[in-house]
Amino acid sequence: MTIKTKRDIEELLSSFCDFAQYDEKGAKHYLVFSDKERSGDWTLMVYRDGLITAHGRGIDYCDEGERVLKREEAGKFVWKNRKAINAVIREKRKVTTS
Repeated sequence: MTIKTKRDIEELLSSFCDFAQYDEKGAKHYLVFSDKERSGDWTLMVYRDGLITAHGRGIDYCDEGERVLKREEAGKFVWKNRKAINAVIREKRKVTTS
C-alpha cells in the first residue's frame, strides 16, 4: 500500500492492524514515522475500540500525552505525513518479502 489518494487513507485506517505493530500492554496497534517539522518521531495509534491517537517525541520535545483524533482529523494527519508513512510502509514491505 502506498498513500497517493484520500481513498488510500481510508484503506490505511481500515486495515491498520494488518501492518502496524501491536502493544499488548496498551492494547493498541501503532506505527512510528518521522516528524520532519520537529525533527523527531510521530506515533499513530489505533486502539481496539477504534480510538485513534497521535503522539510526538524528539530529542528536544515530548508531547504531554496522546492527542485524540477524530476519523477526519486522522485522515488529514495521515495525508500531511504521507511521505514519512509511505517510507515506513515500504521498509516493512522489504522486510516481509526478504
